[in-house]
Amino acid sequence: MPEELEAVLQSDQEVADIFHSFRPGRIRSIIYTIVRFKNSQTRIDKSLVLAENLRRGIRDLKDLFKVV
Repeated sequence: MPEELEAVLQSDQEVADIFHSFRPGRIRSIIYTIVRFKNSQTRIDKSLVLAENLRRGIRDLKDLFKVV
């Protein structure tokens, strides 16, 4: 798991609970989506967008990383 995503999950228990409630395949897909970015700042930004969208109730993988 990327450090950036791990830090976001550790800082927000609500988001961590939602994230860990997903099936293993969905978790792998989310991790892969974040890992593919080379720049650490981009991974941080995407992790924060993911957290915000999970809080809003967005669960569809194609919408998880969109800025609303």
